Amino acid sequence: AKEAIEGLIQLRYQNFDTLLPLFVDLSLHEQEKIKKKAIEGLKQMSEFNIHVFRGTEKQGGVGPAPQTKIIEYLKTLSSPELLKYFDAVLTLCKELFSPTMQGGSSTYDTFTISTADIPPMDQISTIRTGTIEILGALFNEAETANQKIQVINHLSNGTRAPGRATLGSEIRQIIEQNTIDILNLFARYASGSDFSIVQKIEHHSFHIYRIAVSEDIVDAALRVEIVIAKNQEYQIFRDLVGFEGIFGQWSELAKSHNYIRLTDDDREVRVLTHV
Repeated sequence: AKEAIEGLIQLRYQNFDTLLPLFVDLSLHEQEKIKKKAIEGLKQMSEFNIHVFRGTEKQGGVGPAPQTKIIEYLKTLSSPELLKYFDAVLTLCKELFSPTMQGGSSTYDTFTISTADIPPMDQISTIRTGTIEILGALFNEAETANQKIQVINHLSNGTRAPGRATLGSEIRQIIEQNTIDILNLFARYASGSDFSIVQKIEHHSFHIYRIAVSEDIVDAALRVEIVIAKNQEYQIFRDLVGFEGIFGQWSELAKSHNYIRLTDDDREVRVLTHV
């Protein structure tokens, strides 16, 4: 069965509509080897392959057509189904958020890996927005704190811009809007969630704030800080066991290259108030 899946992966673009739901179903297989192969297949189906996107000398490119089909498929799943296929959904969403694409080519004596930024296209914006919506639905349906934290981690992937994109470029503008939308979700989730979830949200939101490239992102991140600051019970949790929490005012911490040291010092003082 494992070898059969490997063969199907090679045919993924020729039989995309059939193999996508098949691999999603196989991601729940009782045999771990088959499950891992199915997840590998989903990863390869959802990743942005530069040769598939742009085409080669022998075959034209299809752009983000595979990723568009994946979003359309995920939107047909109910919230309980998204939770049922939790690992498969996260695997697909991780690749859909990628800000770059790559692919390999070879000759008889060389192998070359090419990398490029995802181009700013309406379809790309739609795919990324759809990915945020799917992860938002999955967060709401998740049953455990660990599942919700995994969703938070995957949402944070949507805030990462390609390193070579120039400030103000169209792809950065798309990702900036994604970042604001994700921070708005974080602000909503930070109110009333399990403390371990709030801590993860705080961790990601502060780091987004530190590298923010627009005032709109700064404002969205600070709204998260305000929501968290109002949660008095979380403040106690963070002081005592919240090792990933952010201690201190974000605007002041962000000015220091040694902000981790500052937060540790602040935490030591705070812990003493509970002894």
